[in-house]
Amino acid sequence: MKPQRTILATKNSNSFILSSILLLIASNCFSQWKTSEANNIKNDIIISYEVIYDKELSLEEKKSSEYLSEITIAFNKDNMVERRFGNKLTTTNNFLLLNYNTLKTYGCSVSQSTKRAIQSDFKDPTVSVESIQNSDPKTLFELPCEKGLVMIHNTPKEVLYTKKIGLKYCKQYKVDGFLMEYPGYSKTLGYYTVKAKKIVYDDLPDSFYSLAGYTIQTLAEYKKNKQLVSNTRIKSHTKFIEKTNTNEEISRRNRNTMEDMLENMTRIKPSELDKELLYNPNR
Repeated sequence: MKPQRTILATKNSNSFILSSILLLIASNCFSQWKTSEANNIKNDIIISYEVIYDKELSLEEKKSSEYLSEITIAFNKDNMVERRFGNKLTTTNNFLLLNYNTLKTYGCSVSQSTKRAIQSDFKDPTVSVESIQNSDPKTLFELPCEKGLVMIHNTPKEVLYTKKIGLKYCKQYKVDGFLMEYPGYSKTLGYYTVKAKKIVYDDLPDSFYSLAGYTIQTLAEYKKNKQLVSNTRIKSHTKFIEKTNTNEEISRRNRNTMEDMLENMTRIKPSELDKELLYNPNR
């Protein structure tokens, strides 16, 4: 009879089990991106990273859209804003907003006329990191850090991260911590290292992390709307070309008619022309 009792479980029991599973999933998500250490963040933290390239870049290379001079992040225990800086002038303010409660990322763009945010889910990192055992302990800004080794295009590079902050800021690297130093690679500019150079504690207004007034779309919605706009522009351009061609055809016909008329007039003999004017004085 015991198996039968198991089969005859009540709906309330099923609901409880389902709720427990969902809670477990939520807890795993929480522990993956946020630890209890985050509760120690009492105000906002601003970290500035310098970007150091392995090779000396020319002035022309520094004008590239891929060039980075600095990365700045500002965060509290729930949200983070990341901004990247280069030498290229732009009329838009672009930044990344990460929400550690909803596990959503927003790619934000602000111009004179629009405020847009493209929403996506947090993505699991893909690049493996090998822990460096027995390495000399390192402290950066009074934060104990651990070292790891990654392979970038078959070249070994180091990462430096801390677990003391409580938020997972890992980029594409599989580290359970907050990156303080990490490598990167650009097809145009080669290898570079992003290294924390300054940390400031401040109190930022809540509006700093707010998306009030923004048009928020998923990536799929953004691509769909972008395609619709593109199709509309193509149709408008096609209609303009068709209208232009039609006007040119009408103009050509009128021109031909005028030419035919002038040609016919030259064929009329003087006596015939006088006769025409005599019987058609309004012509």
